[in-house]
Amino acid sequence: MSGDGCERSPLGRGALYLGPRRPGYGGHLSMVGRGRGAARGYGERNTMKSGVPLVIVGAGRSGTNFLSHVFEHDDRFWNAYESRYIWNYGQKTLTHDVRKLDEATAKVRQFIGRYFEQLSHKHDGRWVVDKTPSNVFRVGFVHEVFPDAKIIHIIRDGRDNIVSRVHEWYGGRAVNAQRERGKEASYRLALIRQRFGHLRTLVARGNLPAARWPTFLWDNVSTFSSHFLTGRPRRYAERFPGMDDCLGVYGLMETAAIQWREGVMRALCEGRRLPAGSYLEVRYEDLLSSPETQWDRIVGFLGIEEDRRARDWLLANARRDNFGKWKRQLSDEAVVALEPHVRPTLEFLGYSWEA
Repeated sequence: MSGDGCERSPLGRGALYLGPRRPGYGGHLSMVGRGRGAARGYGERNTMKSGVPLVIVGAGRSGTNFLSHVFEHDDRFWNAYESRYIWNYGQKTLTHDVRKLDEATAKVRQFIGRYFEQLSHKHDGRWVVDKTPSNVFRVGFVHEVFPDAKIIHIIRDGRDNIVSRVHEWYGGRAVNAQRERGKEASYRLALIRQRFGHLRTLVARGNLPAARWPTFLWDNVSTFSSHFLTGRPRRYAERFPGMDDCLGVYGLMETAAIQWREGVMRALCEGRRLPAGSYLEVRYEDLLSSPETQWDRIVGFLGIEEDRRARDWLLANARRDNFGKWKRQLSDEAVVALEPHVRPTLEFLGYSWEA
């Protein structure tokens, strides 16, 4: 196996092949989430640039939301939430989220760059934090648009991720609870409320400019209508090529597993090809169990002075028991079904397969 794991990585069935690494990469798998020294492979301390977003990537339900909330307690940052319809501007297909480097044309860079620059200006010049889940499939593209951007990749045990992710396919844990109780009418009503609540959030935060409404409607009306009428979801969060086919062949849980695997490894391989100082990996479990150590790594990576309020919020809200839930919530049959999809990647990342 190569040093960065991208040329011959054991990703499981049908995994993406991403080719050789880019010169200048300085990280290593053993560094994922392992204390202050883990940041050394990612370059010297260089501070964030004005008007350039801090980009948090990670498979959906991996802690991106939690980490973005930490930054909300530092007045120098503004949490932009999720900007799918900004990042996919000019994309030829909406069936998947992979974007090639040559898609970062001058027109695309100008549109995305102007959006984040205006957002920063609107909020008194603060650094903008973006946590769009689909960016796990376009880390290299993000770097092409913003060569000075800092990218933090948060990685979570895939089994815990899947347990949480399956609920989100149905609209979230609270909404899905209605379906699991057999209350179909209540479920559909809750689903409508959830989707419109999400839409209101996008509009309120400025994630959906008027120019992007046609794309948003084209992308969502038919899939939501199908979900509402049949009770069967067609997608959630980041989209890998062939996801619709996987859903038909494997069903939802195994598709969620492949979704986690493909997103994590695509982001990891593309991130580790970036120039030193551009990309940092943080393990979600380490952020919860050793929050001070991991926060030191993050602050050092960003090259900024620490705001104690952000650290204090992290320490107060890091739930040290919020992992390993899969051991209680996945049946033996489910674990067997998931194994060929996620075990090689989990072990590649340093997680133990055994409970």
